[in-house]
Amino acid sequence: MIENLQETEIKIGRAGKMVYIGPNIEGLLSGTVFDYMPELENYKEYESIEKLFIPLESLKEETLKLREKSNYLHFIYDEIAESKKRKGSVD
Repeated sequence: MIENLQETEIKIGRAGKMVYIGPNIEGLLSGTVFDYMPELENYKEYESIEKLFIPLESLKEETLKLREKSNYLHFIYDEIAESKKRKGSVD
């Protein structure tokens, strides 16, 4: 029960600070820290982008997961990067 509660608190960013760990896209840079979960209306074309906003307190752990090719975060990162390439976006 306590594990589930802790996991839930991490997912919603109990401390409030969120960091974007995805690829740079128009108006959104990797590593940007927010005091809140930003509105993602301008990025709805990037499926699951909200999962790349993680609590600042778990940055190290989630960044390590991002590097694992079998992890869902890695898959989402790659999907966004590929979509960006198809659009011809440049950093």
